[in-house]
Amino acid sequence: MAHNTVIARLGIVAWLGGFILFFAAQFVVGAAWSDPPYSWSHNNVSDLGNVYCQLWEENGNSAQYVCSPLHALMNIAFVLEGLCVIAGVLMIRALWRRSWLSRIAQAFLIIAGLGLIAAGLAPADVNENAHVVLGALPIALFGNAGLMLTGRGVSASAVGKLRWVGPVLGLVGIIATALFLAHHDLGLGSGGMERLWGYNFLVWTFIIGCSLAYQSFRPESAERASTLPH
Repeated sequence: MAHNTVIARLGIVAWLGGFILFFAAQFVVGAAWSDPPYSWSHNNVSDLGNVYCQLWEENGNSAQYVCSPLHALMNIAFVLEGLCVIAGVLMIRALWRRSWLSRIAQAFLIIAGLGLIAAGLAPADVNENAHVVLGALPIALFGNAGLMLTGRGVSASAVGKLRWVGPVLGLVGIIATALFLAHHDLGLGSGGMERLWGYNFLVWTFIIGCSLAYQSFRPESAERASTLPH
């Protein structure tokens, strides 16, 4: 098996494994809440990583009691998912076209991955400024802007028409970011609207990762394996 193919497969595993771990952690950590229970609609994702039990106001909403017993697990998941996103971008080389637009898209997605790491290292109730400036903003801005560029930045030979999933998710994320900052949640709640701009590039890594995994891991001849994305 070619060395580059091994590296690409490790990148695919990073994208898929990181995504599964990140969302599994949210369910586990959210289930540990008791009074009040965690709400995917009204609580932000960051609430799962808050260190202290206290009344907490975020994004101009009325204060609500936040207490996350397994906050350390959530913050570890933030960091690991950020590392997995970055690893996949760097390791799955054949996914990307050789163009300046592609390089910008990759850089933006790496910055968004760094935002996830920052969000985990600086919980909102410990260092809110760092959490927002270094965590949330890069995720919202660079994550979604990077997705907008993947339509032209991703190789058509690697994922075909799926390359247009990125721009669609990016556009949804940009609109959701604007609505979130304007305090319009469209009935989804603050947490629901946050997820419309914060999960987009993670969902993209999972969709693209599944497509690449199907191509790369299915039984095939050695000759065919040498032509797969790497």
